[in-house]
Amino acid sequence: MALSVATLTSCTFAPSQSATSTGDAPAGTHDAAFLDAPGHVFMDAPAKVFMDAPCADDDGDGVCNAVDDWPCGAKPTATANHVELTANSGHTDFKLTNIALGGAGTLAVAAPGASVRIKLDYNATDTACADCVDQLEIGWDPIGRRAGCIFDDDVPAQGGREGSIDTTAFAAPTAPGVYTLHINIGQNFSCTYQGANNWWGGTEPATIIGKICVP
Repeated sequence: MALSVATLTSCTFAPSQSATSTGDAPAGTHDAAFLDAPGHVFMDAPAKVFMDAPCADDDGDGVCNAVDDWPCGAKPTATANHVELTANSGHTDFKLTNIALGGAGTLAVAAPGASVRIKLDYNATDTACADCVDQLEIGWDPIGRRAGCIFDDDVPAQGGREGSIDTTAFAAPTAPGVYTLHINIGQNFSCTYQGANNWWGGTEPATIIGKICVP
């Protein structure tokens, strides 16, 4: 009796292709891995994995434009939100607290020429005379000129004066750059008594209460 022998033939399968890196993704792609077939790797559709896409960084500080809250280069250290100003050998004294520019602390960003919101609380005493008239003068550096006064009132020798300032009467510079806001005690009869842009004492004061970035 003849025995038939079954011949076994093996099937050959092509191995599936593994996911391969194609380097950086084209500009504008989301910061994630993109697959030709999300969640699966098909034999006939090799997956593609993109690396992090480069981002735009106009000011060259290493922070992407989309998340850069200081688009004027490296962000500076914020100045303190409080300062004490004195004049007349200490007889005139202004304690300033809760200083904020643009509602964003002592560092703010403003469009060219835009109104800048300046807020602070003050506690003033002045015993140099019975009822002295004082100013708080401000101005942008490096412009150098006085921009005006955020306070212009009498300060009685008895009891002094305290209150809050919240004004948008002052504009940011029009040229792009970083500017510091200087402040000074003035002792004029009024803010404009010696001219709209003249500092009391004739020179720009050294005290700084904030900085703004004008992109």
